[in-house]
Amino acid sequence: MNDPKPPKIIEIKVNGKPVTVPDKEVTGLQIKQAAMAQGLNIQLDFLVFHDLSNGQQVAVKDDELIKVHHHERFDVLCNDDHS
Repeated sequence: MNDPKPPKIIEIKVNGKPVTVPDKEVTGLQIKQAAMAQGLNIQLDFLVFHDLSNGQQVAVKDDELIKVHHHERFDVLCNDDHS
């Protein structure tokens, strides 16, 4: 009998706080949902930005599936806060 592999829990940083996500591949919406469930004061209509190691930020759409690694950093900001 083949048991499905259990999800791999990944800890990322959202707005500087540790947030766990249930798998290596998540959407922008799943990042926001996980952060909200773990007590961050954000809303579903906020924007997700992936902080890259070169100092740049890349927007992550709600329906965009990305691979995440431990301790990767994301900023989740009100639409008005990022221009």
